[in-house]
Order: sequence, then structure tokens, then C-alpha cells
Amino acid sequence: SSSSFNIIIIIIIIIIIIIIIIIIIIIIIIINSIIIITIIIIIIIIIIIIIPLTFHMMDT
Repeated sequence: SSSSFNIIIIIIIIIIIIIIIIIIIIIIIIINSIIIITIIIIIIIIIIIIIPLTFHMMDT
């Protein structure tokens, strides 16, 4: 019975490790997506700021 108990403990540990790995992966994905979204927003803002500037430069 002790051996089966050991097996159960090992299985539980493996499941916990898998869950932790999945959570870490999800967190990494979320952080990456946030970074990508902010980069895209920054690029859009830069474009919005630069386009009128270039038009003004062309006018003069």
C-alpha cells in the first residue's frame, strides 16, 4: 500500500507541475500580447503625429 501511496504522490506532484507550467505559459502569452499591443499603439500614434508634420513640411 505504501508503494501505491507513493505513486499517487508522484502523480499529484506531476499534475501540479503541469498546472504551474501552463499558468506560466499563459502569463507569458498575456504579457507578450500586452507588449505587442502597446508597440502597435505607439507606432500608430507616431504615424498620426508624423503624417501631418510631413504634410506641413511639404507645404512650406
